[in-house]
Amino acid sequence: MSNLEIIYNTLKDQNIPDPLAKIMTSQAQLESANFTSNVFKTNKNAFGYKYVKQKIATQGLPAPKNEGGYYANYKNVSDSALELANYVKRRFKEKRFPPLETITSARQYADLLTNVGYHTSTRDSYVKGVEYYFNRLKDIVIKQSTPLLSIALIIAIFFLINKKR
Repeated sequence: MSNLEIIYNTLKDQNIPDPLAKIMTSQAQLESANFTSNVFKTNKNAFGYKYVKQKIATQGLPAPKNEGGYYANYKNVSDSALELANYVKRRFKEKRFPPLETITSARQYADLLTNVGYHTSTRDSYVKGVEYYFNRLKDIVIKQSTPLLSIALIIAIFFLINKKR
């Protein structure tokens, strides 16, 4: 399964609605330089999340001096996505984000992240980056629950064959 699929499916499993799950998957592409950054490769950290002694991560690579601290190091990419899903849900509970199903554009989401101080980029730069990857991602079909569909199809074919005998 690709990093895009892992992240998207983890977000959907955490009840992050579409299109927000796709927007957040686009955010991972931006934050990880499309999954090529050293922080991503070394720490499986798709979102540039910092280490704050959270249970789901350990201390990873040092962050740039102007940011301070360390990046979070995850066991897998799914844990990185889980961390961000929980972050977004906390912002909603704090009433700093609207209901998640109402976040429907990359610009709206990037603006919300800017307003809560999530990133160190300029607002315009971050918005453009998330929009860029989101517009490319919209054309990609992310496979969800493919194994279950395949199994169901095989079972249905089996019963049809046996019914005719």
